[in-house]
Amino acid sequence: MPAHGTSVIRMASERRYAGRPIRRRRVRAWFSFAGTAECATGLIATDSSKTAHFGIPAVFVSGLTGSDSAKGNRQHMILDALNRQTEMSIRAGIDFLLAGQDRDGFWRDYHLRTGPSEAWTTAWVGWCLTGFSTAPRVRDALRRAIAAIRSTRTPYGWGYNRNTGADADSTAWVVNFLSAAGYRCPELAEQLLLPFISPSGSVRTFLDPTVGTWCDPHLDVASMVGLALLNSGARCEFVSRIRAMLLDAAEIDGTWPSFWWASRTYATVWAGCFLQRTGGLDPRHTGQLVEFLSAESSRQTVMEETLGLLLLQELNAPEIIAARIAINLLEGQQASGGWNPSPMLLVPLRTATDDLKDVGPHGDVRALVSTALACFSLFRWSASTAHVTESRASGSAYDQRWSAATGMANQTPNGPNYG
Repeated sequence: MPAHGTSVIRMASERRYAGRPIRRRRVRAWFSFAGTAECATGLIATDSSKTAHFGIPAVFVSGLTGSDSAKGNRQHMILDALNRQTEMSIRAGIDFLLAGQDRDGFWRDYHLRTGPSEAWTTAWVGWCLTGFSTAPRVRDALRRAIAAIRSTRTPYGWGYNRNTGADADSTAWVVNFLSAAGYRCPELAEQLLLPFISPSGSVRTFLDPTVGTWCDPHLDVASMVGLALLNSGARCEFVSRIRAMLLDAAEIDGTWPSFWWASRTYATVWAGCFLQRTGGLDPRHTGQLVEFLSAESSRQTVMEETLGLLLLQELNAPEIIAARIAINLLEGQQASGGWNPSPMLLVPLRTATDDLKDVGPHGDVRALVSTALACFSLFRWSASTAHVTESRASGSAYDQRWSAATGMANQTPNGPNYG
């Protein structure tokens, strides 16, 4: 039996993916399997307005919040069983994503008036999968994705698809993906992204003034551009400029509004991740973000839940809050191995004459983006709940790769130059 918490990591690097949907099991069955009989049927009886919604057994809550050794032992067994369930879910999710890659290497998703996205969604899914690239099938899929993305580059970067102009958000996602895949691209990041950044640190999505509001500064794009500059190893002065702007732009409740998304959760999570990695947040702001993400209203879709789980890990929030979200995600996985689409993407009005029916919100109709984010956030959550093992304590090659893939290592990857 491997040491506690190593099964998910071993899955990513050693196991072969079965290539077929798994049979769904309710998460509560795994608690029963762990040897805690009272978990098999018991739902939370306390604080029913919050915890009961997630179907978490009462013993799990008491195990996480208690201090005596008996509760600690039960918590260990429950988390061990939950990690096994998480491993199965991630494996099925990756199978779903690999099957969803088109022959030319793109992961196409969404379906707007301009068609499906190509480079943007491919970079997003690819970034989520880079931590699993030791698996041959994943590595081959990422290689084909990078080749596909390179084929659609314009002199100004990348756009939603090959028929649209380059934009800061799509370009930033591609830079993040290339950096996570091991390419050194600080010059590329600066060349393509700096034109979108103002002296004050605000970031426009488009440069063309004829697109109306789409060329205004947008906070949900600024955070992603900041992360791309940070992860690619670009000069710190530009990262610092965006950081100062975001801190000044936070609303009174500590969150940030979204322009391109039907939820402030998107802008808030990426801003929180960027700020946490570039100097951190003060305790008061951290508490505001944890409170925001703890509210059920901030997590109405799979994407919102996965994003919330990511930021909670960044902020080292109380374990029980993240556990509730993780278990809800596990129970929401479909028989196909994927998760439900997230109707969140907006096509905001550029001018008063635009057609309101195009605004949305629009979902990732193939569920590739939602599923990729679910696999990514569940892996990080599962790894955080595991006890430190010898392989992780010694800084294994896998964990170094995972740190780079998640952007936790603020240094330029030691890979080939992009060009």
